[in-house]
Amino acid sequence: MNHPAVRLILDASALRAYVALSVDVGEVLHELLEDPDARFGVPTIVAARVLNILWDDDDRARLRGLLDHPACEVIDSDGADWAELAWWDVVTGSDDRGACALASIRLAAPILSAEGHLYAHDDLLVIDLPR
Repeated sequence: MNHPAVRLILDASALRAYVALSVDVGEVLHELLEDPDARFGVPTIVAARVLNILWDDDDRARLRGLLDHPACEVIDSDGADWAELAWWDVVTGSDDRGACALASIRLAAPILSAEGHLYAHDDLLVIDLPR
């Protein structure tokens, strides 16, 4: 059985906005999920990074609920990806953004971010959230 395609990558800033009940993130996800064949992805390191900064139980539950959503695919890195991931880490300035960039390239899916300026590279498509 084939899984629906991942059509959007959420970075840490998008997850933080979602947890903070951002209407902008909610609208993008709602629009995406109107298509039953659509999924969104979150790299593992991004999920861990955001969970690590959340202290409020409700915020943690909101994040876990999103990550447990049937349309969410938590994206693991392959051990063979280390060199390309390291390159994207340098380009974007952090390992979590590097993981989003690599996932975006591999899955041909845009990145949803409130920090789109940090992904300044011609090969990346970013959907900017208002800051």
